[in-house]
Amino acid sequence: MTGTIYLLRHGQADSAAAGRGQWQRGMEEQYDRLTRVGHRQARLVAAELQRRLKGGAALVSGPLRRQRDTLAPLAESLDIDPAVMEGWCEFNSDSVVMPYLDEHPEERDRLAEVYRQAADGGDGELLVEGHRLLGTVLDRALDRWVEAPEFQDFRREVLGAFAAVVDLAQGRDVVVATSGGPISVIVSSLFGSNFRHLIGRTYTASLTVLRVLPGKSGANADGWVGGARQLEVAPLDGGGRGADGLTPVRLVSYNEHSHLFDGAERLLHLR
Repeated sequence: MTGTIYLLRHGQADSAAAGRGQWQRGMEEQYDRLTRVGHRQARLVAAELQRRLKGGAALVSGPLRRQRDTLAPLAESLDIDPAVMEGWCEFNSDSVVMPYLDEHPEERDRLAEVYRQAADGGDGELLVEGHRLLGTVLDRALDRWVEAPEFQDFRREVLGAFAAVVDLAQGRDVVVATSGGPISVIVSSLFGSNFRHLIGRTYTASLTVLRVLPGKSGANADGWVGGARQLEVAPLDGGGRGADGLTPVRLVSYNEHSHLFDGAERLLHLR
């Protein structure tokens, strides 16, 4: 029996707190908490996963607060204690963004001022403007980071954690609460696509679904199985899963978010 892997991006985190001029304490600490919307998203995705999971599942979370809190409603409803895996952690935004902001202090000061005004009760459009500016800063910082050796280190850690989850999914479904970075690494590895094309396009509390295939999956030479591309994952213990010792994994869906439309309240967000 093989299982399904559900990669769950954490719910909306506090971008505004990260941007209110508190750079000296670091973006990561400020950002690593769910907003009211993020907690609502966590409850909605828990209900969706309860509907899908039959016969229980294994739960895995990255170590970050926003990841663990997103998984908490599902863990409580299933009465399962999640395992925490460091490899599902997001890249550290301080180490990625702060070097860029140190070189562009005018962007840092503008970002801090917009978020400060928004926090002081300014026009609601200011918060939108802050998110736009933060997105621009992140994009520019990431463009530099993906060319650095640190990105390859991050990618190896994510794929190592993914291999461990593939092992777990040999006999059951697995839900992994993680972030946009690890999800983008896995999806881009499946399709040979650009990590940078995905990292800003994964909705908070969205689901990316993968299926672990039997070892004898009849893969073509180009890696396609039944019309869907597969990623062959080497198990951590070096044991064989198929004739070539690799486990094939199929991407079923990316960035599912229909569960985030809750009546009149639209809960669809990228940040």
